[in-house]
Amino acid sequence: MYISAIFHSGCPTSSLAAEPINFDKIVCSSCQQKANPTNSNWTINRLPCPIVEDHPTSSIVIKPSNGHFRSYKFEDDLHIGIADSRGAVHSFWTQGVEIQNTMWQNSLILVSLNSYSDLDESLKVFKESDTRFCKTKYSDDTWNCFDFVLEFLRFIGFRDYSKMDFSREFTTKKLQGVVKYFTLFEKLKGQN
Repeated sequence: MYISAIFHSGCPTSSLAAEPINFDKIVCSSCQQKANPTNSNWTINRLPCPIVEDHPTSSIVIKPSNGHFRSYKFEDDLHIGIADSRGAVHSFWTQGVEIQNTMWQNSLILVSLNSYSDLDESLKVFKESDTRFCKTKYSDDTWNCFDFVLEFLRFIGFRDYSKMDFSREFTTKKLQGVVKYFTLFEKLKGQN
C-alpha cells in the first residue's frame, strides 16, 4: 500500500509508482532512461502512508466500519476508538464497549495521546464509572462510538468538543489526505 518517488541523478523530474514497483515500466520523462534500482544513480523514496499498518497505540483512531481505506468513500460509515498503550482499541457499538486486539490495523490516527502517561488507568476508570455505554443504550444516530470517544476526552480533560468541532479539527483534512493517497495509489497500481 505504498507509493514511492523514483528519481535519478542529473534529471530534474521524478516518477511515482505503487509498490510493488514494476521497473520495466518506469522511464524518466526527461531523458527517457529506464529505471534501474540496482544503479546507485537511481533513488527510491517511499512516501509516508497516512494509515497505520500495525496496531496503533495511545491514540484516537478511525477506520471504515466495513472494508478498508483503499475503497473508502466520504459517505461510508466510520468507526472510532481509543487505542491504549498496548495497542488494544476500546470502542463502543451495538455490543457495548469492546476491546479489540486485532481489526484496527490500517486505521488512521486522529489524535496522539502519548502525553497521557496514565492513559490505560484513565480508560479503566472511565469505563467502570460511566454506565452510559452499555449495549442497550447504543444508537447509530444519537449515542455511538463517537460519543464514547468525546466523553473520554472530556473525562481526561483533553477538551470539550462537539462532534462538528472535533471533525473539523482532527478528521476532515486527514480523511481527505487518505482518500487522495489511495486514489493516487490505485491509479499508479493500474499503470504497473
